[in-house]
Amino acid sequence: MQSHSSATFVVHNLSDAKRALEIAVQAEIDVTLLSAPSAASLLGPRIFNEMIATAMSEIECDGIKVDAAIDCGDTPGPALRAIKEGCQHIVSNAPSDAIAKISQIATASNTQVTTGQIPALDLGSSKLTDGQLLTWVTKQEYSAHA
Repeated sequence: MQSHSSATFVVHNLSDAKRALEIAVQAEIDVTLLSAPSAASLLGPRIFNEMIATAMSEIECDGIKVDAAIDCGDTPGPALRAIKEGCQHIVSNAPSDAIAKISQIATASNTQVTTGQIPALDLGSSKLTDGQLLTWVTKQEYSAHA
């Protein structure tokens, strides 16, 4: 089934990533797994990619589109490292002149670049049960404070 709705979750670890995938599969919606802020510097792109790959290998997610975006903070170095490490989607708030250069390199590597804040539900701080998360994604009740 091709989904037309989507949700974005901030994931801090493998458990969060698997939980987000499970909710997305149940709701039959596409999902973006967004790293914690500045994860490219703190966790590293390779570990983030491995975490997402492991979650996707453990959760059957055929029929939905899964996007993984790593937050690279506000300096260019982590963004360039994430591109080099094969991240397909980066979030960077580097200065505009650096973003222009990062975007050129990203385009050549088939990497999507997003700037600014992405609205997402942070699974690390959310107190919602799985049932409440399912209701949240199906009703599109997006609230960063849930």
